Amino acid sequence: MPTDSVFPAPPTLSDLVRGNAESYSDKVAFDYCRYSPNGEEHSQLTYRELDIKARAIASILQQQGAAGERVLVLCPSGLDFIAGFFGCIHAGAVAVPVHPPVRDRVIGRVASIIADVQARFVLTTAEVQAKVKNVVDGLADGSSLQWCAVDTVNPQSATEWITPDIDPSAIAFVQYTSGSTSTPKGVMVTHRNLLSNLETIRRATGWVDSYVAVSWLPPHHDMGLISMILGTICFGGSCFLMPPEAFIERPMRWLEALSRYGGTITAAPNFAYDLCVERSSEQERAALDLSKWLLAVCAAEPVRAATLDRFADAFGPSGFQPEAFKPAYGLAEATLLASGQADWIVPLVRHVDPVALREHHVVGVSPAHPAAVTLVGCGPALYDVEVVIVDPDTRRSCADGEVGEIWLAGGGIAQGYWGEPIETEETFSAFLADTGRGPFLRTGDLGFFLDGELFVTGRLKDLVIIRGRNYYAEDIEATVQDSHAALLRGRGAAFSVMPSANDAEQLIVVQEVDRERIREADVGAVIAAIRAAVTEDHEIQAHAVLLVEPLRIPTTSSGKIRRNACRQRFLDGGLEVFAQWHMPRDPQPAVSPTEPTPLHAGRAEISEWFVSRLSLELGLSPAEIDTSLPLAHYGLDSIRAIRLTAAMETWLGRELSPTLTQEYPTIDLLSGHLAEPAAAVETASGSASPAEPFAAVGIGCRLDPAGGSSEVTDIAGSGWMDLLGRMPKISDDHVDELLRQVMAANDHQDEQA
Repeated sequence: MPTDSVFPAPPTLSDLVRGNAESYSDKVAFDYCRYSPNGEEHSQLTYRELDIKARAIASILQQQGAAGERVLVLCPSGLDFIAGFFGCIHAGAVAVPVHPPVRDRVIGRVASIIADVQARFVLTTAEVQAKVKNVVDGLADGSSLQWCAVDTVNPQSATEWITPDIDPSAIAFVQYTSGSTSTPKGVMVTHRNLLSNLETIRRATGWVDSYVAVSWLPPHHDMGLISMILGTICFGGSCFLMPPEAFIERPMRWLEALSRYGGTITAAPNFAYDLCVERSSEQERAALDLSKWLLAVCAAEPVRAATLDRFADAFGPSGFQPEAFKPAYGLAEATLLASGQADWIVPLVRHVDPVALREHHVVGVSPAHPAAVTLVGCGPALYDVEVVIVDPDTRRSCADGEVGEIWLAGGGIAQGYWGEPIETEETFSAFLADTGRGPFLRTGDLGFFLDGELFVTGRLKDLVIIRGRNYYAEDIEATVQDSHAALLRGRGAAFSVMPSANDAEQLIVVQEVDRERIREADVGAVIAAIRAAVTEDHEIQAHAVLLVEPLRIPTTSSGKIRRNACRQRFLDGGLEVFAQWHMPRDPQPAVSPTEPTPLHAGRAEISEWFVSRLSLELGLSPAEIDTSLPLAHYGLDSIRAIRLTAAMETWLGRELSPTLTQEYPTIDLLSGHLAEPAAAVETASGSASPAEPFAAVGIGCRLDPAGGSSEVTDIAGSGWMDLLGRMPKISDDHVDELLRQVMAANDHQDEQA
């Protein structure tokens, strides 16, 4: 792969982007495709057009005094977001990418960010502004915001733009992390950080101006923004973009775009490659030409060797070469990329002993070992990045083959967390005790070096990582204990497990009960209350709930819950359980009724269909389902709600609203709506307001220090598709929740006694 391209090093991102606008003026930078029942709808921006649009936006910001101020980029995925982001850069402002909110829960996240970053300006689109401005204005910190709809800015305003004087050490943008109920943290990334990490990316990928990128990643998170959008514009390439929901609806669109446009480079979490194997036919694969695909970056969540093998086997006949796989490690606090393999070789795979690994030692075993843990190397440290493995207690360096905390140093290390000086000091200013070297970034990830490559093994903190999104165990446990009076405070454990290499991470809840109160309670109702509360508060679904008697959960000598020990007992079948519930495996397609004709099904028939399908999905009897209660009451997360909608769409033989289960959150409301004649010709827009917050499962696409699950996102192992093998359409708001925080670490490691 080429490595001799020349990457100029101007002092700021604005200088680099403007220089490329002159060098590649008429070249198409971005081709954005939306998919509809009528086909594909493309919109494009050349380098010159993007430059003009961005400078026009920048001039408006300059006139409003936005230089040095924080500006929310509240645009949906697409060309308006890209123009708005570069408008901030050219204005000398600080961009704060945020996905437009739709539901109350997401409004709360936006409110937290506005208050934290003290934003004064908002860049959005006219459509989004009309929908959310009144709501945002009603927030405590929202009424003073100045709004600008980027799609209404006159291109002639570009002539009024004044070249800003930007210090390379100035903050270019603030990338907000997200987790469960904890307040988002804003990572401060400077122009110098960006240019350093972009050079790291260029050297790792050999990116030249003939490269064609293809991406479905959300631009509001660093993996999509930096690796695909900034990489393209800074290296003079071209990029074909599609909205994340287009990929989720039909994963093969991604590979078909790579084939059609001669895609050279793309990046995605592990789950995406799994989905393409699972949701493609031999006929679809045979139609592909993937021979020009040089770089398949796999990052943002743990990379599974089985996934790489399955993908290479499935798409090898289409021209895909396994050497194209590039597992990588990084996080927002390091701007993006820290380690990866630049050479044209197959990824390094090692098999290690699980018992030794739990003791933070690496002992190689045969691949045939029945309990072998298979790990994929994330390459060596890359240009301008130093990676060291450190004992987190003694802060002394570890030798190769010893597991410790991953510490990073280099030009891409961000400046810290916005408004969090204490946490910034703790995270970004670590020094080695044995040599005094530093400062280093403490990632909180655990890993080791072996054969010259970094292997990531877990997390230091008690994080539950489901579908690539971080949840604090104590937050979930508090929710559980608040859900019913029969549950003991401080006596529960939440953790994740991965039953097999082909499964997604699954949330397990173990909770001690009050002996007296549980006798008077309906145990089934207690478990139902736990499931509903977890789904509503955290937007994920528990796969198992186990109730145990007092003092059955292992603790430390000081009384702290030993989550990892509880997890091991669960896996070993060693918990003394008196009541439990387990999510059934993904059901097989139900037989569709033949009478009446689905297109003209009445309310009773539709209700019966929903009850039958919901009971199949959740392992309940039809008698247990109350059609007047919100679907969230049954712990139904967005994955299964989407599948239900898609199956109903197929049964009825007509397109349904992508927000159907939000607008009509009970089976009674759904059935009544779908039985109306007007519903048969409904469009993708909805008018009703949800009576209950909808639980969308997050899968973010970012490299965050919080570690990672086996699925970004949820999507892979838990069956995003409907039961007939295809995806329904979903809203942008779902996608933002679904595409959150894909991580670069493996299973989290709980505290040991």
